[in-house]
Amino acid sequence: MMFLMSAFDKDVVMRTLNILWQGLLSVFIVILVVFLVVVILNLISAKSAKYKEAHAGEIKKLEDELAVLAKDVPKDTLAKYTAKRKEKLFPVVCEVSSNRCPQCGMELSIAEQAKLSDGTFIECDSCRRILFKRK
Repeated sequence: MMFLMSAFDKDVVMRTLNILWQGLLSVFIVILVVFLVVVILNLISAKSAKYKEAHAGEIKKLEDELAVLAKDVPKDTLAKYTAKRKEKLFPVVCEVSSNRCPQCGMELSIAEQAKLSDGTFIECDSCRRILFKRK
């Protein structure tokens, strides 16, 4: 006995196969993108490791210098600086000129300007960097 399909059945089968094909193609594209992202991240990581290895002596020297300088900085200020460095917001500390944050351009309030004039550090309300003003 021969299996006969009507034109309607063939159309349904073809639409179903088309939908399945599009789904498989979408999954393939997602897998390809994820694969490329992983490859790029691995390349960046390898390059970073090579850079750190190549400049290990210079990095150690700067870390030692930073440790010596940190002894003269008040503990609360150093704690705030360390927290900002972990946020990877660079530069962490900026010198104020013309009563504006040099990074984001936010104008400082009169109270903040007075604090800076007294020699204290403030935090920018906009970009969260530590600001100071030379006397």
